[in-house]
Amino acid sequence: MFYSQERTQEISFPLGGIGSGCIGLSGNGRLVDWEIFNRSNKNSLLGNTHFSITSNGKYRLLQGDCFEPYTGKYRKGDDNWPHGFGWGVEGEQLAGLPHFRNHCFNGTYPVAEVEFSGEEETFPIQAKLTAWSPFIPGMERECSLPCAVLEYTFTNHGIKTAETTVVGVLQNPWNVPGHKNRIIAGNRLTVSNPAGDEISLTALEHCENISGQEYLYRGGWQDSLEMYLNDLKAGGRFQPRTYSGPEAEQFGGYDHGLLAVHFTLAPGEEKTIRFAFTWHMETPRKNDWNPYMNERAEKNNIPLTWKNYYSTQWKNSGASAEELISRFDELRNGTFLFRDLLHRSDLDPAIIDGASACLSTLKSPTCLRWEDGTLWGWEGVGTSWGSCEGSCIHVWNYAMAACFLFPGLERSMQESHLKYSVDAFGAAHFRLQLPPGLKAEPSDFRPCADGQFGLIMKFYRDWKICGDQEWLKRWYPILKSMMEYIWSDNNADCWDPGKSGLITGRQHHTLDMELFGANGWIHGFYLGALAAMSEMAESVEDHPFAEECKAVLAKGKSLTKTLFNGEHFIQKIDLKDRSVLEKWDDTFEAYWNTEAGEIKYQIGDGLEIDSCLGEYFSVLFGIGSVFDPAMTKQTLQEIYRRNFISVRELENPWRSYAVNDEKGVCICTWNGEKPAIPLPYNSEMMNGFEWSFASHLILSGEMTKAVEVVRAIRDRYDGRKRNPWNEFECGNNYARSMAAFGLIPAALGFKFDLTRGMIGFDPEKAISNCFWSLGSVWGKYRKSADSVEIAIAFGKISLKELQLSGKTEKVCLNGVEIPFSANGNSIMLEAELSAGDVLQIFQH
Repeated sequence: MFYSQERTQEISFPLGGIGSGCIGLSGNGRLVDWEIFNRSNKNSLLGNTHFSITSNGKYRLLQGDCFEPYTGKYRKGDDNWPHGFGWGVEGEQLAGLPHFRNHCFNGTYPVAEVEFSGEEETFPIQAKLTAWSPFIPGMERECSLPCAVLEYTFTNHGIKTAETTVVGVLQNPWNVPGHKNRIIAGNRLTVSNPAGDEISLTALEHCENISGQEYLYRGGWQDSLEMYLNDLKAGGRFQPRTYSGPEAEQFGGYDHGLLAVHFTLAPGEEKTIRFAFTWHMETPRKNDWNPYMNERAEKNNIPLTWKNYYSTQWKNSGASAEELISRFDELRNGTFLFRDLLHRSDLDPAIIDGASACLSTLKSPTCLRWEDGTLWGWEGVGTSWGSCEGSCIHVWNYAMAACFLFPGLERSMQESHLKYSVDAFGAAHFRLQLPPGLKAEPSDFRPCADGQFGLIMKFYRDWKICGDQEWLKRWYPILKSMMEYIWSDNNADCWDPGKSGLITGRQHHTLDMELFGANGWIHGFYLGALAAMSEMAESVEDHPFAEECKAVLAKGKSLTKTLFNGEHFIQKIDLKDRSVLEKWDDTFEAYWNTEAGEIKYQIGDGLEIDSCLGEYFSVLFGIGSVFDPAMTKQTLQEIYRRNFISVRELENPWRSYAVNDEKGVCICTWNGEKPAIPLPYNSEMMNGFEWSFASHLILSGEMTKAVEVVRAIRDRYDGRKRNPWNEFECGNNYARSMAAFGLIPAALGFKFDLTRGMIGFDPEKAISNCFWSLGSVWGKYRKSADSVEIAIAFGKISLKELQLSGKTEKVCLNGVEIPFSANGNSIMLEAELSAGDVLQIFQH
């Protein structure tokens, strides 16, 4: 997607590693949001860190015009004289130095491009930045490399040969005794502190063309910048400068250093100069937000601190740079191949934009990786802190990115919950506490119904994606205990003690309160979990339990009609019946509205956006439909008709994620009388919920309506109003928004079951070219008039069954015909496929 001028002002494009932190590339090409210090760090700059180009005595900073507000940014409680509101543009923006007049940003995640222009009359060099970090599905380790690559391409539009220098300046952010700046091997500037935390700027060019200064000039006022600009305008190589001895400790400001790459550009010539930032925070992470968990850890002899995963793979920022250099072509080619296959899919551009942009959350500070590589996540992050810890099950339920692109990471998150979040009774407590190794206890806050059922369904999905029977066998006893907990006397919330097939008890859920009484939303999850569990039980030959789950499932399906009012799914509850709350001692104060004589925070006859979410998961994951398709379709149509509205038509006392004339799908609406105090967040428009709804519309054959919803979401994140690569909810870079990637398998009608070597495709008729992925193997689906091609771009698969609609006449592998048999839409074959292979199926 292209963004220009005012539509670039909110952009911050994350560059970094999964669980390793990131640096933001702003819409005008400046580096912002330095979130590499084991925490979020929104709206941050790293001193005077920047890039510039000089040619024949003139220079330009490699950035466009600075953004408003020109009065300075206002931050509540910020009295950091002389900065902020009323002090003008931040000095670190370097807005007063010559820079390019125009800029244009093209974001095709995971690659960003910024073109700089507008100086042709006074400066002959045109510049373009291509920025990326490794993003290759299936390569979890490499995609956690803490790095950001910046490739600057320069073209001489003048009539004279240009003696040219491109300069990278890096601040040392640690103004502490013992901090150091070093130039290593001639092409790497490393800044560090005594604890071993460090950042490196590496020029990926020949060392003889590079000069540098370990330190810029030290002095007061703007002495450092003035001396730097003198050197910059003088041209030629920078003379080394270093400081040592007592004076090095007396300097009161922050040190900077630089690297400069020198080259000539003939008229019309183009040359690319590559830099990379790498970083390494040796300072351990710790839980500094919940002292009680640290006390519990100490009692259980669990270490209070832990290191980043990347520190177990690369000993310092230099080692990260060295691996990046040694594997540069491999990592770049793989990243750009993924980018091209995804973005060249013939889906509506808004679908590709939304599905790709959400992937940036994996590179944001929302995600951490423990020392053993386990993926752990916040729900989102604030300006300098995490928001809502614990890989929250009922939020991460919605995320569809890691499971299809990095399934090893997704499985590690599921395993961590099964190992630590599930207590002795089988209750899955929905926040996985830190430090790593803390085990949930029954006395912890209650489990959530949608999360508990969703965890079972996601395990089923990930089992089918990896095809590993031993993985299922290992975790099956815990999964079984989770299902048994639903019916158990130990379940204080009394979900379904009689195995009736309906959840009628107290149901905590992702909207942060509890529902009482059966409802379509939680019922769909329950049926999906029962269906998934019955198949997993059969697979491990626990036939009695499989039959038990099937029996409860059959009863539940038969009762689904009691939750459908002819138009949509509802909640069966009498809001005036106070006795509903009598089973629990703590409910009256929280849930009874004495003045209205009603139970608070319920759906009742309302139309809730997630009414069919369990059905959506069941179909997408291959569990199979658990709702009557006609009821599902009717409910989806009603949500589209009633809940998809302009904010002008909405009364919203909750958080405003959409404003003015923006459109979206609100959480819940009522056709008749609305409860006095209804479901929390009912009038909000939250991206993650909307993405799941749009994907379900696609699965139900409503592509046109889905595209309308998708465009409405992305119109809100247009670069001017909000950052396209930071969808927020309860914090920035919100995990639930990774639901957007579900649009891709939904549109492709993608089927998968590697336990039997099966993949399948049943796309919308208009789709003839689309990316597909199971992480360990990915590629391109292509359909022509008489054939379908399955091209493998990465990985390998032992394909035994391919599901396609239509009658198959011939199957060829790399142009050579191979044997097959057909059974309806299933093509049975034996094909060992790896990168570069193309399977062609001829049909009529």
